[in-house]
Amino acid sequence: MSQPGKSVTKYLGLPKEPPLSTNVTVSANLRLPVLLIVKRSFDLTIIEASSLSIPGLLGLGRHPKAYVKIEVEDKNYKTAAARRGANPAWNQIFPFTEVAATSRIEFRVFHEGTFRHILLSSCSAEVQKLLQRGENQLALTLQLHAPDSSTNQTSTSLTVRVREDKSIAKTRPALDKLLPERPSGVDTVLHVVDAAQAVANTPLLIPSISESLGTVMNVLERFVQAGDQLAQVHALLNVAWQVIKSLYELTKAQIQRDERVAKLALTIHDHYATLDMIQDIRKEKGLEDVLEMTLKQTVECAWFIRQYIAKSFGGRLIGQVFSDADEKIEGFEAAFRNLRESFRDRSLAQITLVTLRAASRIDTLYLKEQLRPVHLDPSIRSQCLPGTRGRELRLITDWVESPDEENRVLWLPGQAGFGKSTLATTLALSFATYRRLGSFMFFDRDVSERSDPSRVIETLAFQLALFDSRISEKITEAVNENSTLLSFGLQIQFKELLVKPLSSVESLSSAGPIVLVLDALDECGNEDSRAPLLSVLAEDTIKLPSCVRIVIMGRPSEDIELAFEGQPHITRKELVITSENSADVDMFLRHSMNDLAKNKRHPQLGPGWPGDKSIDALSLRAGGFFLWAGTATRYISRAHNPDSSLDAITSGRPVSDTQQSLTQLYVVALRSSGKWEDEDFCLAFRRIIGIVLVASVPLSSTAIDKLLSLEPDSARRLTARFNAVLTTIGGKTQVFHPTFYEFLTDQSDTEAKWFIDTSLHNRTIAFACIDVLERTLKENICGLPPSWEPTPDSMSLPEEVSYACTFWIGHVVRVLDEAEPLLDRVHKLLNRHLLHWLEAMSILRQTRQIAGTLQRLLDWIMKCAPGRVDLANLIEDSHTFCRVFANGIEEHPLFLYRFALPFAPPSSAVYKQFFQHKAMPRVMGGNFTSWASLAQLESTLSTVYSIAFSPDGLRIASGSFDEQIRIWDVATGAALLAPFRGHGDVIYSVAFSPNGSRIVSASADRTIRVWDVNTGAEVFAPLQGHGGAVLCAAFSPDGSTIVSGSSDRTIRLWDAPTGAARFKPMQGHDDVVYSTAFSPDGSRIVSASADKTIRVWDVGNHVELLVLRGHTEGVLSAVFSPDGARVVSGSFDETVRVWDSMAGNAIFTLKGHEHAVWSAAFSPDGTRVVSGSLDKSIRIWDAKTGCLLPGPSRTHDNGVYSVAYSPDASRIISGSGDQTIRIWNARAGEEPIMTLRGRDDSVRSLAFSPDGSRVISGSKDCMVRVWDASTGSELFSPLQGHADAVYCVAFSPDGSKFASGSWDKTIVIWDTASGSRLRPTLRGHDEGVLAVAFSPDGRRIVSGSYDKTIRVWDVLTGAQLLPPFRGHTESIFSVTFSLDGSRVISGSNDSTVRIWDTHTGKEAVGPLLGHTDGVFSVSLSADGKRMASSSYDESIRIWDSTTGLPIGEPFLGHEYAVWSATFIANDTMLVSGSFDKTIRLWDAKTGAQLFEPLQEIMSQPRPRPRSSLSGRASDSTISIHPIKLPTYLGRIWSFAAHSTAVAVGLGSGTVLIISFPAAQ
Repeated sequence: MSQPGKSVTKYLGLPKEPPLSTNVTVSANLRLPVLLIVKRSFDLTIIEASSLSIPGLLGLGRHPKAYVKIEVEDKNYKTAAARRGANPAWNQIFPFTEVAATSRIEFRVFHEGTFRHILLSSCSAEVQKLLQRGENQLALTLQLHAPDSSTNQTSTSLTVRVREDKSIAKTRPALDKLLPERPSGVDTVLHVVDAAQAVANTPLLIPSISESLGTVMNVLERFVQAGDQLAQVHALLNVAWQVIKSLYELTKAQIQRDERVAKLALTIHDHYATLDMIQDIRKEKGLEDVLEMTLKQTVECAWFIRQYIAKSFGGRLIGQVFSDADEKIEGFEAAFRNLRESFRDRSLAQITLVTLRAASRIDTLYLKEQLRPVHLDPSIRSQCLPGTRGRELRLITDWVESPDEENRVLWLPGQAGFGKSTLATTLALSFATYRRLGSFMFFDRDVSERSDPSRVIETLAFQLALFDSRISEKITEAVNENSTLLSFGLQIQFKELLVKPLSSVESLSSAGPIVLVLDALDECGNEDSRAPLLSVLAEDTIKLPSCVRIVIMGRPSEDIELAFEGQPHITRKELVITSENSADVDMFLRHSMNDLAKNKRHPQLGPGWPGDKSIDALSLRAGGFFLWAGTATRYISRAHNPDSSLDAITSGRPVSDTQQSLTQLYVVALRSSGKWEDEDFCLAFRRIIGIVLVASVPLSSTAIDKLLSLEPDSARRLTARFNAVLTTIGGKTQVFHPTFYEFLTDQSDTEAKWFIDTSLHNRTIAFACIDVLERTLKENICGLPPSWEPTPDSMSLPEEVSYACTFWIGHVVRVLDEAEPLLDRVHKLLNRHLLHWLEAMSILRQTRQIAGTLQRLLDWIMKCAPGRVDLANLIEDSHTFCRVFANGIEEHPLFLYRFALPFAPPSSAVYKQFFQHKAMPRVMGGNFTSWASLAQLESTLSTVYSIAFSPDGLRIASGSFDEQIRIWDVATGAALLAPFRGHGDVIYSVAFSPNGSRIVSASADRTIRVWDVNTGAEVFAPLQGHGGAVLCAAFSPDGSTIVSGSSDRTIRLWDAPTGAARFKPMQGHDDVVYSTAFSPDGSRIVSASADKTIRVWDVGNHVELLVLRGHTEGVLSAVFSPDGARVVSGSFDETVRVWDSMAGNAIFTLKGHEHAVWSAAFSPDGTRVVSGSLDKSIRIWDAKTGCLLPGPSRTHDNGVYSVAYSPDASRIISGSGDQTIRIWNARAGEEPIMTLRGRDDSVRSLAFSPDGSRVISGSKDCMVRVWDASTGSELFSPLQGHADAVYCVAFSPDGSKFASGSWDKTIVIWDTASGSRLRPTLRGHDEGVLAVAFSPDGRRIVSGSYDKTIRVWDVLTGAQLLPPFRGHTESIFSVTFSLDGSRVISGSNDSTVRIWDTHTGKEAVGPLLGHTDGVFSVSLSADGKRMASSSYDESIRIWDSTTGLPIGEPFLGHEYAVWSATFIANDTMLVSGSFDKTIRLWDAKTGAQLFEPLQEIMSQPRPRPRSSLSGRASDSTISIHPIKLPTYLGRIWSFAAHSTAVAVGLGSGTVLIISFPAAQ
């Protein structure tokens, strides 16, 4: 039997003797050699690494927070980051399938830094060799290599374990690739295989699949026809019958046979033959449950068969070989045998559903927090009556089952009252029962979150994550890669949260269709707000996998119809009234009246009530509309006398117009339920029902009472009268159907006593919300204790308060007439309760909505009362406040009082209105006088050559001399991602794509690169082709093309999606091409060159259209106006020129700059031009007249290389050689809104004077500065005396002098009063000085250094008093003297604390072991008995200073390096400052974190201070509170504390002094 195998090898074109192969069993007597040359599957375990280290924050070695990236072919994995240590351990397993044996697997070890990730080491190995080595070993050790081979690095290694998965099932994808098509001649071989199978198995007379399925279909059809008898399974029957019918039609056309599937079909047939014996299932107790499970199992099995037989013979061969198919078939057969047993026993015991989609536990808590999906509960919605809607259910199921892969969306428009919502719910729950419902969304205009188009994609994504754990993993990855996805447009959300995750799930379609149901699309927003959603549904759903089917129902609104029209992947089936619908309505009415007759509430109604004649009359008036029938039924059933209510409805002549018939019904219901002759009743009706109609979300009757200040139970009593047309769901009242809302608000019938004027009642609820807020809002409304922890999820506010907080602005902005009284109330509310409202919104987890809501309020004021400048300024300032401090406010409601307001600019309206000088800390220093100065960023910048706004105006991209691209947040100035690195030279140009998802950059390294904005990853390989530096690049308006210009004098076009070059380079310029840009319609390109010309090119024909001449020197910049009619250019000749882009003539020349104009741009409306020049200025010009307008003049400290307008024209950005990016208000004459700095002037050391009046600082800019602690101002000009970074400073005990130590290896002593140097520079250390301190008598100085030594100096002579103290094995970060000066305590990067004898220079105690990373500070208690040490390991430890023994457990809570920990308050407390941006307070005895000073020590006398090093002060009150710095300030790099103040040094070079009010 070897010959067939050779034949297959021959026909497949495979080598005769493959180097690696396996024998795959096809039948009992036939074996085929299948080529597996390069495909291996294995599990790889990353165990641990050894001897890792990285340069520390001070350039010193320290332990990394390490993780491993594994890459092979297109597969990428990453371990979690291990806890800091030299020998990190992970023990994480990663599965690899179908990897080429000859491929190399790369291992790269990184340090996870705060701002960037550092490559530590790497290695690689061939997969085949790795598997061979790991076959008989528990673990393999791989030698790692440093990225820089010249680095002198300790030998490091990585330990892994590898185990090959020999399961043949994993080779299925490989065989699929080997058998894409059948060459001629293979058929012969395949017939041999079929014949061999037939011989190997006992011949059986098995019916064909279609014959077996025919019986199943017939039985199901009988059950479907008896659907009204089977309430439990009626909807399932329709789906199952349609699925089997579809499969039956498919199998009838099958020529080839598959014996195993035929057997499976026969097993199903046998079970249904048994079921066919049932005469009346209602009489068979327990069988309905069996039938329900049968239907579910039938559908699962049918979908499996469909997938199985739909393949070619190659697919069936694989199905026969691999165990997965065998196991499934066996499982299905066993399930149906068990169901037959259950039928006999009338019990479902021991029955388990066999499914294609493997169930697994999904942890969606994280995704729920990130996506914030809309809460939807389909259980409160009605389903179709059994036996009804069969036509529609079959139609939809047939479409879902259709094999047409172009099908994506089924649009089912229908009139109001058709019963679409009930149909949608029944459909959704049916598919949910069959585990095929991916999502069910139903929109409701009465519930704001259920009518918000912006929430649709995130909700679909969350529901799909719940549906399938594989989808959940992919969506979680997308959210992790970009946590800001929800701030993007719906198109990007759809792509990143749905298309990409679903498309990347392997074999998603193998388990059958995934159905998404969207009901009442017409109630999702309005035409304007839902336009982006309709665009996505109409144009982008085709990108989803073909197994995803979307069913959409709703009224046929014009905008929806127009959006879906002409889309080939959207099928339209209108839901129209037919005789079958009318019969369904008649059945519904008979069923409802029968139930009513049986109701004990109406014992007078006898059997058969109300009779066929009355039901026929109702059915006639219903006209096939379920809404009419449902409303009538509700009205009759809730009436005191059903007979009279029935007569009221059926009396009079029926009308054919459905709307008129419904109106008549509503009139009857209202007239019979209200006291319309009573004016007080009419007023109460309008007040209460008016609130029901205009409320943004349904409200309970209790909340309505409190909002309207009514007597308790007023709303409930009134709404109970109208329960035929109102409904209560979850205790919240709303209209039964949108048509009742339309009836009550019908402007054509304003005289009706029940007419509701929504504008009037919206005004009422606006005032009511403000009343509630004024009554209830206050600081700490929930009585929360101070804490670093987020507020618990259980935290809430009363319903009326929650509603008022969330929606008051929404109601206010809808009031457009006579707004003055409302404006006064709004102003009063914000003046008193703005911060209280922000706190409440944080409790309600609505912080993300605050900024947008305030913007709506500001727009309303500018429209209704532009003269209310004071109110507008307060709201505008509040808007900025909320955007800047959003993270803190969201984290904890009380953070805004302590951690936000004190850091607002003192000149801001919010600060002036709410800051409490006697209760809140005062922040000094940093020159934070306005919002304009808040962003002093830590990221290192160099000359900024190019900047660009994102299309939404929320982000800025910059490209600079340091070869890096950065993304900044416009609101806060924060860097959003680590810099994008990849270019090998200066970056001259950056630009966003039109949808904001990508950035293109051009560099002197001769490449163009395209980046993913959200991840910083390169989208594809660099675009290469230019022969010189690439100086410019830009996207076309449609995002399809990139244009670039180069010093090689050419212009090139590239395909934006792929990076492929398009056409030949466009040539014409005689010198460097500095600038290129597309016209707004994308048909033309404008280029500027050093050859003094501007040229206009035709994109389609790639020919030159115009040459614009006039500049007398090289042209640096040229762009089109928004209408494409003009071009603006800037030149080395110091002029800006505006040109006619069609005729080529200059319109005017703008003169005023005094140096080359590097950049010029039009405003978005084309009315202004902004230009930036090497003369350091920005100028704004009138684009129509050429006049210079008021605006910024000399704005930078160096040349301006790039300027741009924001998309809304409100801001201008500029990038400069002074290493800053500045953001300006585009209104003339304003100061910059924000300056983004990048110098590394980080403050590395701080100290208070003993009396607390002064602070000294040392920073990386080599300077020492002296600050007034009461004002935050500098007392002298920066003190110059060091040649490198200053890492340590210290005052003498009497405060008359201070010392500074530097990386330049020296110590300088200064006079405190004058700032002059007192002594010669102390020299002796071999490396930088990192620590310095005075002795208690002020005569000696001790210093610690990177050279691992400690030295003691005579202050007067500068001489070293002792030989260097040696013992530490790494650099020394901290030194201090004991109280009597006999000892020195030191902390080192070697993780130890040591105590030294100052007479001998020998270790007296130590080393003190406990810290696991470098020790940054050591300080003594006032009595000298205890020491506190702080470390990079995020902990603080207390030690006995005599014995060196640890006291208690480490103080844990900080989340990064702790720079300093100081005893305060008679040694009862510690205060610490950390790189995690927090200042924390601790109980010195217990280590518990404190949020208020300990009360028992508030008034105890203080001992006389001895040194500022330990933060001593003579003040008798301690008032320091914990602080968390806001996001815009960046990290803390140094810290010092005094009794009533702390000082922090920032990466920007800023020193902040935070003064706390005296304890009360």
